[in-house]
Amino acid sequence: MKKYIILIFIITSVIGYSQSLKSFIDLEAQWSVAKTYPNPNPQNPSFVETRTKIFGFIGDTLVNNILWQKYFSTYDIEFQSEFIFEAYIRAENGYLFAMDSNSIIDTLYNFNIQVGDSIGYDFGFGLEYLEVLNIDSLLINDEYRKRFYFEEPFYPPSELTEIWIEGIGSIHGPLFPINPKLFSSEIPDSINLTCYKIGHTVLWQNPGYESCYITIVLSLEELKIEALKVYPNPATTHITFELPMVTKNTILQIKDIHGQTKEEIPIQKGSSEITWTCCDIKSGVYFYQTEIEEKTHSGKVLIQ
Repeated sequence: MKKYIILIFIITSVIGYSQSLKSFIDLEAQWSVAKTYPNPNPQNPSFVETRTKIFGFIGDTLVNNILWQKYFSTYDIEFQSEFIFEAYIRAENGYLFAMDSNSIIDTLYNFNIQVGDSIGYDFGFGLEYLEVLNIDSLLINDEYRKRFYFEEPFYPPSELTEIWIEGIGSIHGPLFPINPKLFSSEIPDSINLTCYKIGHTVLWQNPGYESCYITIVLSLEELKIEALKVYPNPATTHITFELPMVTKNTILQIKDIHGQTKEEIPIQKGSSEITWTCCDIKSGVYFYQTEIEEKTHSGKVLIQ
């Protein structure tokens, strides 16, 4: 079972702040959540798609004389249109409750939990209770917030890596605890909070992402993608790419499973092949993409 070893910071400011819980409900707050998953088609058998949703509050309502905030999501980066209703949200004494359109209420977060406490997650096999292994602190906007690390459920080759940040929620997205899933360690498969904003100010950004809003989808033109001849694949030290006729300088991009560019390799006019030395990059699945003679070439490589 995977364990986390976390240094717990013991400082007086943390002790003081812990008595005043940071609220999840802020009408100017926005959560950006990127979902990455394989989305192949016959022309692009290795294509991996990433789409980002923005979550936030719009309006409120009274239910049995209790005030609930309305929580929505959208793929619109400006959070202005095409809203999808997600839940009604209410906070009370460090607890956060979510109610769906059928008036079913569930506990979304309990930011009062301590090391050794457990939270139930339903991955489709019945409730799995995950223990809080460690709690440390995170400085956000000159304020300390608690950060909760949970034990890893044992379902190889799937994984979870669940962490909460007080007042922000799960690193897999604000509604993840009531709609959880396990992620495959063998294919591109992730749901990650990329940013947390108040208004236009980013207060927290996922270090694994270069920007808050990442969307990688195929356009109709991109359906013409072709694969290059690549060898060896899998590789340990280098990979050679055989190229069609190159009549002008271009580049070949190497991206990770999150769609982040890890390396850009120049391709000179007249080249028939290029070799990428990949020994300095960590093991895993990567994707290459380049454009030659107005055709996009893309595919997958495995670094061992």
